[in-house]
Amino acid sequence: MAFATSLEASQYSLETKNGYFFPEVIEIPANEKVILLVKNTGTEAEEFESLELNREKIVLPGKTIKVKLGPLKPGEYSFFGEFHPNTANGKILVK
Repeated sequence: MAFATSLEASQYSLETKNGYFFPEVIEIPANEKVILLVKNTGTEAEEFESLELNREKIVLPGKTIKVKLGPLKPGEYSFFGEFHPNTANGKILVK
């Protein structure tokens, strides 16, 4: 986790590798804008998708994408990889 200046959103890292997300649970603060950096360290493309957050982005192997979030209310928001829906699952805890 990196801390940003007051003009920038805090950044949080998420890795996808061969059909899995690491970590499976990520915690972010409520009522703040954040950037989720999703890096694909695997050999296959994956998609970061969340119906609850209305986000859908493909992450090619060796690439990193930025997903802007928030401000969000406290709660749990699920995400998944559409290319590996049985294994690439996780959730964002907003506290």
